[in-house]
Amino acid sequence: MADKSNNSTKVYLLGGALGLLTGLAAAHLFKRAAQENQNLKGGNLSTGDLVKLGLLLLGTVRQVAELASGKEK
Repeated sequence: MADKSNNSTKVYLLGGALGLLTGLAAAHLFKRAAQENQNLKGGNLSTGDLVKLGLLLLGTVRQVAELASGKEK
């Protein structure tokens, strides 16, 4: 039981670290692209852009969950 708990902790820490690094990289790229286009005015994303981003993130999470299931298509 202790080994299973230790494995879960490692998975959460690794997932959290990867999520943090990915989020920081995405924010940096977004900021840089907006500054290059002189389009950064305090979060000027449209609702449609936010919906697209949310669906893309949901698809990414789904893909990660499928990796853990071990099923191949």
